[in-house]
Amino acid sequence: MGVIISKITRSQRRTVIIKEQKKQVEVKEQLEECDGSDSILVARQDAKYFNAIRNDLNENPEIFVLNNVLMCTFFLKNYQEEIYKAKGEVDKPQDNFWEPHTIIEKANRNVIYRAMHGARKDIPEPLVTRRIYVPMNEYVEVCDLLSESEDLSNSSRYQVKMEESRRRGFVRLRRINANACNDGNSMKDVPVVSTSSTTGTSDTDSMATPNDKFSNGDPQLVNDDIDDGTPDDCFVYRKIKKQDADMLLEDGEDLQEEDVYDIVSYLHSRKFMKYFQSKVFKDPIAKQLSIVQYEIDHAVVYQDAPGKVFCNVRSDIESCYPVELMPCLKSSWPDKQTFGFLTMEPTSNDQHYLQWPSKKMFQYIKMTECALVPKGYALNGKFSGDLDWEIHFPMAERYLETCLRPEQIHCYLVLLSIFKEYIEPHTKSFGILPEHLANLIFWETEKDNVKWPKYQLGHRLMEIIKYFSNCLSERKFQDYFMRNRNIFRNIPLIHLDAANKTFHAITQSPTMLIIRALRNIRYLSAYFYPPLNYKELLDILYKKNWNQNSLLAHMNLPHSEPDNISVSTATSTKKKSTPKDAVKQLHLQKEKKLRKEHRRERQKEDGEIKRGSLDSINDDWVCEKHFDVQKKIALLKFFINCYIDIAKTSMKIASKKQTLFYLKQAWYLTKILQQENQLFAEEVKDYFKEIKKHEDLILGIMQSNIEEYGNMDVLNNNAEVESEEEDNLSTLDDVSDQLPEKNEKKIDTDITIDDIHQQIRQKKIKLSTLTKTFKPNYFKSTPIEEYPS
Repeated sequence: MGVIISKITRSQRRTVIIKEQKKQVEVKEQLEECDGSDSILVARQDAKYFNAIRNDLNENPEIFVLNNVLMCTFFLKNYQEEIYKAKGEVDKPQDNFWEPHTIIEKANRNVIYRAMHGARKDIPEPLVTRRIYVPMNEYVEVCDLLSESEDLSNSSRYQVKMEESRRRGFVRLRRINANACNDGNSMKDVPVVSTSSTTGTSDTDSMATPNDKFSNGDPQLVNDDIDDGTPDDCFVYRKIKKQDADMLLEDGEDLQEEDVYDIVSYLHSRKFMKYFQSKVFKDPIAKQLSIVQYEIDHAVVYQDAPGKVFCNVRSDIESCYPVELMPCLKSSWPDKQTFGFLTMEPTSNDQHYLQWPSKKMFQYIKMTECALVPKGYALNGKFSGDLDWEIHFPMAERYLETCLRPEQIHCYLVLLSIFKEYIEPHTKSFGILPEHLANLIFWETEKDNVKWPKYQLGHRLMEIIKYFSNCLSERKFQDYFMRNRNIFRNIPLIHLDAANKTFHAITQSPTMLIIRALRNIRYLSAYFYPPLNYKELLDILYKKNWNQNSLLAHMNLPHSEPDNISVSTATSTKKKSTPKDAVKQLHLQKEKKLRKEHRRERQKEDGEIKRGSLDSINDDWVCEKHFDVQKKIALLKFFINCYIDIAKTSMKIASKKQTLFYLKQAWYLTKILQQENQLFAEEVKDYFKEIKKHEDLILGIMQSNIEEYGNMDVLNNNAEVESEEEDNLSTLDDVSDQLPEKNEKKIDTDITIDDIHQQIRQKKIKLSTLTKTFKPNYFKSTPIEEYPS
């Protein structure tokens, strides 16, 4: 038998050697064919990307537009630098406050949400409300989960120990250094609490029915709570069944209350939240976060969003930003509740290094702590569970966000933009939350950490949205860390159905709905990427009757100054002449006014939401199955110019690899333009010439960096001038003092004052409107019936 095995082994080895020799011969032939360069491999990759992009343009034009819109939208300035700083911040200890979203906070410094239409028109808001966990372990200490005996000699006055709750994702905190008394009450007066985790119901029994009107509730001012209690008042007494109580039945003795039950003390979540509001928030926490008295007086809590205090934190006299303060108790990582996460196996047969999370990430996560939040669960449409504390993982989320790839972070931020536009105005903190979208991205990254092509990110985004829509319709979505828990269990069905309505609508018409969300994302810094001209893009998409003259009239050539003239205005060079007769002119004005009133009446009858101004985005637009040649050419030229402008900016503020990526995208589209119509041969030649010029420039910089620093990408600290300018264009002249001096021997990549003014003009907004001051009614929500369809 051993001889047979050895023969098979030698035969297998011989086969492997022959295959390796064949591979070496093929590689050698390829290298000889291309004179030792890797041009063949690059050509194959280019052909693959080129064919994929051209196929989208010809067969799936709506996704082609979406892919390019996503590539032209930015939330982070330089991902390499941002992630480097974020990883450094993750390693810093955070004892006073926990903030789970490091990357999102960096995005909030670059962009702001400001609606162009609707009730929130021109009101600046952060992309994501800042969430801050406030550990309260100096008041209550949480002991180890598995420890049966604790040393109380050096402990604080209040010590608790976690016990399993009947609800998955929740625990109860039982006091272990309490006296064996019941606060003067008789045992008959103490309520009974079940300790069996098997008596809990299913993951769907606690949700409200679709017919329930789960109101968002009126906000209650924190200042109205004048309770002067102590931490001792936060504990309550409950009766629990003794483990050996059933053994007494065999003796036939008459049972007393003392024979069957023990009296224990639990930390009451709602009373603890009250104590935080009345005592801790107003004095030590407000001072540490520099919350002024005005904001303390206007801080609110919601009955339907327990465990949170909503307020504003002012960074200076004129600007502030909203935050959600969540009191919590720190505890060690709960191995039992996260057993499925810690013992998971790779989901694919790919190489081990493609697994996400990796073993190194697992080791780091297990060292982090969890947060126990005083938040109950929804039962029959009402929040209950005063003894239950919800388990959160803010530090694990914080770490995993820094382990995501740029494409995954980009999809996450686009989903947050959709949430900001369609979900948050109607639910605020009562339904789907940004934490659910982070949970979604973690799941999708674990399923496949490879297939996130940046040039086809629209395909991946639509797969994610369809999956999430299915989860909403099934009302079931697993928690990433506690895999036996349904995180939709605690959300009323009316909010799940409304959110599903929005995400399902996006699957049917993705381009227009996603463009509306991304259009309201405004860039804050002059040292940022050029904003996408949505008006010109929409004019191209909506236009149906194309002719060669109008196509040539409205498109920009390379090196030309960007104009914001739309197709409709460029093609209509002959305007309708105004009547010189005053009577006729008055008659036309009356007719125009009458048509406008009729249009408003029809909108009211159809139940349309009043936007305050006419929205240029048409929700009824249906993308053609195949674009006309003229529309293809217009779109190709539009995005080619965008990519060249982005590459110029990337050369100054981003990585060299990103610059080459956008130059390559411009090259792909130019190649497609060359094949579509030979009439644009001269323009194609100019495009290729400009792309080659910038490519040679960036390659020269990369080679210089390698020779001088040993790395092709050097962190560009000179371009990291934060946009803290005042809301006045005159102050931009002072920026010249901060710019580095030009070196004639080196390639000049500095940002000039003309670049700054040009970017501000392209924004089409006044800097005075970009204040970060948020109104006191920011946290108010609109009725659920007004959800967009």
